[in-house]
Amino acid sequence: MIELSFNPIKNIKILHIYEYYDEPITYSFYNDVGSLFLANLVDWDEEKSANIWLYIQVELNEIIKLENKELTLSEITMDAMDKHSYIGIETDTKEDFFLLEPQSIDANYIPDEGSYI
Repeated sequence: MIELSFNPIKNIKILHIYEYYDEPITYSFYNDVGSLFLANLVDWDEEKSANIWLYIQVELNEIIKLENKELTLSEITMDAMDKHSYIGIETDTKEDFFLLEPQSIDANYIPDEGSYI
């Protein structure tokens, strides 16, 4: 993981919310430069009191397939091989971002096989 000095996930425009619990926890959105992403809350770090988010750049046709249950969440996550993926660690006061090498997505952050929205 490479720590970023900037926030690549800002001024977002949510496309669809797929899961909600007090806030969106799985959703698709466009960032400020028009890139489409899938966001998924993947973990809670008790030591840091932080939510850990996985943001994966996707294509619109992938979102359509996901919504039509032609692709699973795990397939989209695993298919992030040539795309930008980020980890966001969010506390009450700040959010740190890390660029992920595609092969370094933590296995615990990959949704269960066969999981749909």
